[in-house]
This record gives sequence, C-alpha cells and structure tokens, in this order.
Amino acid sequence: MRLGERVARKKPKDGSIVWIEEGEWFRSEEPVPFPVLHQSVHVMIWTAHETAEQPGALTPAQLAAIDGLRAVPPERRVEWSAAVFADFRTAVDSGECELDALDVPERCRAPEDVWALVRWNEVVISDQGPNGDRFVLVHGRPQWRIEHGLQLLLKNEQLLWVGRADEALFMASDWAHDYLPYYLPPPRKPRRHK
Repeated sequence: MRLGERVARKKPKDGSIVWIEEGEWFRSEEPVPFPVLHQSVHVMIWTAHETAEQPGALTPAQLAAIDGLRAVPPERRVEWSAAVFADFRTAVDSGECELDALDVPERCRAPEDVWALVRWNEVVISDQGPNGDRFVLVHGRPQWRIEHGLQLLLKNEQLLWVGRADEALFMASDWAHDYLPYYLPPPRKPRRHK
C-alpha cells in the first residue's frame, strides 16, 4: 500500500468509514458523525504503539472503540458537562486561559454553556490492549484554550479525564497503565461537623 492510498477496496456502505493510510496513522477520509459531540469529526488511528497487537494495521478493537463512541446518544453529553466546565473554570480562575474573546467568561456561566465554546478537531484511537476496553481521545479547540486545546479521555464511553490537549496522554502512556493517574477525582463527600 502506498502512503495516502485509500484502504477501502469495495464501495463503502452508508455510514461506513473509508480510511487513508498516512505512515503510522490511518485517517478517516471524511469527518465521522458523533451524536454525543453534536458534530462530525475526523478520526485518526495510531497503529505503531510499542504494545500494538498488529503494528501498522487497523484492529477490530480500534474499530470497536470508534463504534462505541458513535453509539453514544447526544443526551449523554450532559454527564460530561461538569468536568468540562471545571476545566474552563480552572483555566479562567488560574489566569492560564487563552481566550478567543474577552467575553468568553461572560458567555460560560453554567456547565451546559461550555459546549457552544468548543469545536472538536479529531478523535484519536491508539492501541486498545488485551483487556477489551475501548480507549478514545477527543481533541478540541475551546475558546478558553485556543493555543493548547482541550482533550477528553474516554474508557468504554465513560469520561475519565479532561485537560489540555497538548498533554497527549495516549502518546506518553498505554493501556497497561490503565490511565489510573488521569481519572477524574471522585466527588468529595461533605465533611461531617461535630
């Protein structure tokens, strides 16, 4: 196969993804619709991870990770709002935000307000490991992090981590670590006063 050659050999079925090989990556030819993101986004699959089951090849586990995210209904996005809003508040409150416009903090006062401020760039799939879990990274450009971007880490369609996209968790880690340091902290229980 030559670099940039289309992977699909037959006429694609409606809803199927046509892949283009780009070195150690496969890229979707067209943006793929993800209802939970409320938009279509290009998908990138990295096939050269040091633990890759089949280096240089798309695996059923990687394709299952994409299908899992595609199946998440739009109403599930509400579950992610608080974590993304917390990233927004942390960036603004710490002064480490890179605002697209000065009125961004005024337009984002509640968790559900964050979604109008994010444009998703790509979904990244890496090696999935032997445990049957589905790991997905979603990269976006929020109006509060225009230089460093935003990243969501999902395991089995559950949000585990939200942060700057340039931290590239998948590239510095692998499924064997199970991303334990990156889980969102559990909600704190209120302290009992005596």
